[in-house]
Amino acid sequence: MLQVRETPVTDHRLTPYVAGYGLIRLRSDSIHEKELLPWPGGFLLFVNQAFELEGQTYPSGCLRGIHESASCLRWQGDELEVFAVRFAPCGLRPFLSEPLERLTNSVSAAPELWNSPSPSVYRAVAAAPVLETKVTMVEDFLIGTLNGGGIDAIDRTIMELADTLQHDPSATVGPARERIPLGNRQFARRFKALTGVTLRTYLRICRFAYAKTSLLRSSTPSLTALGYDAGYFDQAHFSRDFTHLAEQSPKRFPAHYPLHRLLAERDD
Repeated sequence: MLQVRETPVTDHRLTPYVAGYGLIRLRSDSIHEKELLPWPGGFLLFVNQAFELEGQTYPSGCLRGIHESASCLRWQGDELEVFAVRFAPCGLRPFLSEPLERLTNSVSAAPELWNSPSPSVYRAVAAAPVLETKVTMVEDFLIGTLNGGGIDAIDRTIMELADTLQHDPSATVGPARERIPLGNRQFARRFKALTGVTLRTYLRICRFAYAKTSLLRSSTPSLTALGYDAGYFDQAHFSRDFTHLAEQSPKRFPAHYPLHRLLAERDD
């Protein structure tokens, strides 16, 4: 049995930084792992049991930075509940006391990562009985650790660019880049500080995420058209990059990740 619920941000102060929340409940005696695939942002995870991620065991939650490769979440029990906070592409940086790059391709549950540490937040949110309570608790925590004053007008323009590329990775970077009054090196440093990766890597992840969703939602996808829509130069570029990030070719991907297809095809 699989249940999925999604809900938007309720505190408007978090809207620029948090894309939304999701709750997954899975009851199965045969499924005990789920691949976490590259996505152009970070995730804050709260889990109802101990789990393993990237070789480490966490009792109830962790923070996962932007990744250029897949990683596998594993658990033992037959009943899994995961509450996830999905950060906007540049949304995680204002909450952290450490440079965002330290979380790139990494996972941590260290309280000192946050501007205002709360060692018990993972356990408390994971134990909350209903989605609405989890949202309230996590928003109280995030508001308490948010340093929105560190985001200036240039940062916000870069955030707009990152958001545009997330939703349309085939978009042209030039017009938005021209509105950012920074030299190339300064822009590169600022972009990486906000996203955790270079613009080139960010575009790769955005293209992959767009193509992945399209693949899972179509029963008979045209790989040529899909690659073009996602911003790839040609089918060879699409196949090479997608296989590197998903560890499966575009053609084999949907069958290899049946749980992802179930999530993508749900109607609720």
